[in-house]
Amino acid sequence: MKIFKYMSAVILAIAFLVSGCGQRYAITHNLEETFPGSSTCKIGYILDELPGNFPDDKKPSMEDIDKFKGYLKDALLKAELFDMKDESGNLYDYEVNGRLIDYKKGSGFLRFMFGAWAGKAKVTVALKIVEKVNNTEIFAGNFTGEVTSEFESGLEMFKRVAKDFAAALKKEFKRLNKGK
Repeated sequence: MKIFKYMSAVILAIAFLVSGCGQRYAITHNLEETFPGSSTCKIGYILDELPGNFPDDKKPSMEDIDKFKGYLKDALLKAELFDMKDESGNLYDYEVNGRLIDYKKGSGFLRFMFGAWAGKAKVTVALKIVEKVNNTEIFAGNFTGEVTSEFESGLEMFKRVAKDFAAALKKEFKRLNKGK
């Protein structure tokens, strides 16, 4: 009987700890109305808003940021929410902008040698969609991506953020269309 109580307590504790791990984002501005499927969008700026004392060698490179922008574009295209325009084009309806608010480079070697959490990589990005005519924010959230596997590159966390952003936006579309 004591073993059963002990096991129940352990299972409950694990369930409690894991329950918060499923949600990798928090929406800070819900979409209030859908926009036409033929709307155009471009990926705008992704700013580094890490603390001023954050070491430069621990920050993501500009190449990593550019790859992240590509992942965002690909995820939004795959979700079929926008017609994407060339980044240099000035004619577009919406723009995705973001700010890096937390970043941990991590180490694939440490993950390989000592386990998933030893070299964990993590990024949190505040992303928003701005409607360009009125320059108003229509959707926003904080999105977190992590890499804990020794077999994944650190860029996988950026891919997860991009996929979660597109999925959250699509979920908002479904929520709004449900009421119609």
